[in-house]
Amino acid sequence: MTETRCFHCHEAVDEQTRIDTTLNNEPVVYCCRGCKAVAEIIHTDGLQDFYKFRSANLSKPEPVGEKDLALYEVYNREDVLDRISRLNSDGRHRNVQLGIEGITCAACVWLIENEVRRLTGVTEFWLSLAKHQAELVWDPQQLSLSEIFLTIQKLGFKAFPFTEGEAEKRLAQEQKTTLLRIGVAGIGMMQSMMLAIPVYFGLTETSDPYFQRLFWYVSLLFAVPVVFFSARPFFRAARRDLQSRHFTMDTPVSLAIGGAFIASTYITLFGGEEVYFDSISMFTFFLLIGRYLETQTRLTASRSQQKLQDSTPTLVERCVGNDETEKVLLEDLREGDQVRLGAGDQVPFDGIVLEGRASVNEAALTGEFAPVSKQTGDTLLSGSYITDNALTLKVTRLGKDSHLSFLNTLVERALAEKPETVILADHVASRFVLAVLGVSLLVALSWAIIDPARAFPITLAVLVATCPCALSLATPVALTAATQALRDRGFVITRPYVLQTLAQAEHLVFDKTGTLTEGRYTLTDLHNYSDLSQADLLSLAGALESDSPHPIARFFAPFAEQSASQIKNHAGEGVAGQIGGKAYQLGSAAFCNTPEEQSVNDPGAKPVYLCCEETLIAVLFLNDSWRAGYRPMLEQLQSQPLNLQLSVFTGDPNADSDALRKQLGVTDVRTGIKPDEKMSGIRALAEKQTVVMLGDGLNDVPAMASAPLSIAVGEASDLTRMKADAMLVNPDIRILPDIIVHSRRCQSIVRQNIAWAIGYNLSILPLAALGWVPPWVAAIGMSSSSLIVVFNALRLKGVKTLG
Repeated sequence: MTETRCFHCHEAVDEQTRIDTTLNNEPVVYCCRGCKAVAEIIHTDGLQDFYKFRSANLSKPEPVGEKDLALYEVYNREDVLDRISRLNSDGRHRNVQLGIEGITCAACVWLIENEVRRLTGVTEFWLSLAKHQAELVWDPQQLSLSEIFLTIQKLGFKAFPFTEGEAEKRLAQEQKTTLLRIGVAGIGMMQSMMLAIPVYFGLTETSDPYFQRLFWYVSLLFAVPVVFFSARPFFRAARRDLQSRHFTMDTPVSLAIGGAFIASTYITLFGGEEVYFDSISMFTFFLLIGRYLETQTRLTASRSQQKLQDSTPTLVERCVGNDETEKVLLEDLREGDQVRLGAGDQVPFDGIVLEGRASVNEAALTGEFAPVSKQTGDTLLSGSYITDNALTLKVTRLGKDSHLSFLNTLVERALAEKPETVILADHVASRFVLAVLGVSLLVALSWAIIDPARAFPITLAVLVATCPCALSLATPVALTAATQALRDRGFVITRPYVLQTLAQAEHLVFDKTGTLTEGRYTLTDLHNYSDLSQADLLSLAGALESDSPHPIARFFAPFAEQSASQIKNHAGEGVAGQIGGKAYQLGSAAFCNTPEEQSVNDPGAKPVYLCCEETLIAVLFLNDSWRAGYRPMLEQLQSQPLNLQLSVFTGDPNADSDALRKQLGVTDVRTGIKPDEKMSGIRALAEKQTVVMLGDGLNDVPAMASAPLSIAVGEASDLTRMKADAMLVNPDIRILPDIIVHSRRCQSIVRQNIAWAIGYNLSILPLAALGWVPPWVAAIGMSSSSLIVVFNALRLKGVKTLG
């Protein structure tokens, strides 16, 4: 009987692990999942001819342990998938967040992203270098989650379903291990330097040569744990680079450390002129310090989000009638349930106040520490805290649909995607590694001819001095620090290009209602042309506005005591629907085809017209208060150092343009414009300038989509928040100038880091190649360069107040 051979490695196939499948529509057999993954990658890359020219059996890929295999298979179960992922609206694809272990630089991210995206069934895959987290969208019917995990493991990394608690646990463990590696490298560095100083200053030249040999042996003893423990991550990553044929900064690092250690060990044992144990320990120590700082930034960001998750109650009091309550698990709650929360409780879901009045702290969501008063009809968001009295709430959104989860998802998406500055740094760093290896080879060959005795130390100095560590690490650290600092102030970035575009902004366009104003209306006057009571009129208006997110609708909705059908929203004009078999319209005078009216009691109030069967039955006058500090904020934006141009676009047809210009101090004020006119205005401005649009309503969405950058302000509608590039959830709009200044500061620091990293490497290279920089000085220089840009980036952890 003919023995079955594996298609990839050509080893004998064990029937227990045999995998029968097809490749290019041809039946093939693999001996294990590793061979299957490698073969598919080779064919995807168009390297099929590789198998035609191989002269011997291939080495079998590192096998996946039975424990890992069993663990990965668990993730294919429906109940597990429902717990760790969510089903998309198409009912087919799933979305899951993954944590990835083993990432060391931007090239690792490039490798994982490219290989996973090639898998059939993967729709989207984004991996964040800053947080080592990935966003995966895939079709389970085409590709199992376990196969994706196995592909990532084959590349030399480990994937796991991401949760905040698990991620922080792994990051904390990574920090402990890194600190231990730093400690070992630090001790080795101090001892090696202490033993090397007499040699550097010629103090051993007149002493017995055996003392020098003794110093070398002791240095070797201290260097062994540094190389085999502290530097182990670099060697592991370099091995992965060789397997994937994609070189990262760990390649020259490993060559430098490994080469110096082998050469120094040989000289110690068999004789020679110089050893480099001090350079090895110093190089390793400073590299680990840089990575520790980078990991610390990620850990701080993770803890800031985990802090809210940890304080979420596991048990809540659900109302069961007759003023009775029962203790239930949070996961057992359903939308529509009534829950009682007391003073000091965190709100674990989104809800509406049914009974009670209390002060609520929303600092974790908005960055505003002053408590706000909440009463019947008001909305409470998950992540806020009740500071005094008890409240009874109706649950509206739970779990991944809640506001807090929504914000965290948007932040993760922003961190997973890469702005142009990071892409540029990644591209330069990857090219630079190849250039460093090429230059090092050229230097080695040149000095082998000029002075063979100096060839090795000079080549080692070139490898060490030109390692692009600073270029790879500093930019992601800067963006992570800036993003988290802005999040703490209530500005949530949801797209990767926000900081860069905001820093380049030249023109800001504001919507008025709900953006420059509070968006919370009060009824100041009522003209009644029917025999209905005020309560009946408000009930009719509330029924028509029950499903609208517009600020006016938020005023009317609590009065709805009946339902409307065939509701149709006309953006910027009004809403129509059927109530009790009659057609009603609510909106502007033009929408209701009636003459405009003005309130006697409040001339500045906005009239809302209510018609039945095209007959005017009432005019309700609403007034909206301006946000605190709106005028100083507008003045700051227009003055130095920001010097921005401003416009105000409002759909309010009753607003007086001249009065608004004087009140706001803004020259370009346009009133009574419809959504399509807003969009046209934005497009016209964007042809000449970098425009930022700030709005909150559905009628703002077309204009916001046309702007290079859009910001959803305040209690924006769900669609507006989803389409916006960033969200200003802090109700204090006065922080907007600080945010723009911080974005400019971030871009300035990123440019400083890139310029410094490239400038340092280009300046040190000729000096090292000429033999003017010894290896230990190269180690100090490279490490100092990395630390400088990391510390420079960490200056972005706080948002400074302008003026």
